[in-house]
Amino acid sequence: MTLALTADDLRLIKILCDITLKMIEGELMQASLNGSIDVSESEHLEIIRRKTATLFSGCGRVAAEMALVGPDKARALESYALNLGMAYQLVDDLLDYTATESELGKPVASDLKEGRLTLPLIYLIEKGHPEHRRMISSVLNDGGFASVRREEILDLVRRHGTLERTRRLAASYSQEAIRFLDVFDDSPSRRALIEAAKFITSRDR
Repeated sequence: MTLALTADDLRLIKILCDITLKMIEGELMQASLNGSIDVSESEHLEIIRRKTATLFSGCGRVAAEMALVGPDKARALESYALNLGMAYQLVDDLLDYTATESELGKPVASDLKEGRLTLPLIYLIEKGHPEHRRMISSVLNDGGFASVRREEILDLVRRHGTLERTRRLAASYSQEAIRFLDVFDDSPSRRALIEAAKFITSRDR
């Protein structure tokens, strides 16, 4: 924001205002669904889009505008960054179930403990097993792992393939991000952006 203000360009200020508004809307959407077990994939992805990916895309757009790359390349960089943000947050959702507490810097499965369903559990509930739904509901209602052990939830997402399904979706967003860079000539900057998209899906913390 400081850099944008220094540029003294109202277009950049408008982009930042739009980002802020969408992020607030995302926070409100998430708050309205907090503690609910009936969260759909599309609802969760929309929250990610507004809370995380919009910030990424706005940074891409601001950079493009300041570099005066032209409208087509500006849209491409914005779309690259949006998909990068989607991939980043989906991997973050994965790490909540696959990383260790020391790697995360917070307890494993903390999203669920705090009342937030992410895709690994949304996909698990979609499979329709009533016992899985009951276990997840218990954690949401208890606000923790009092009646259902954390390890039981971790075992469910591992055994039923929902972690891999989430990982594949994250990879597809990363690949889509890279595709939007086709409009740019080869350069160290373009190669760095490609590597960033690849790193997003391979990181372990």
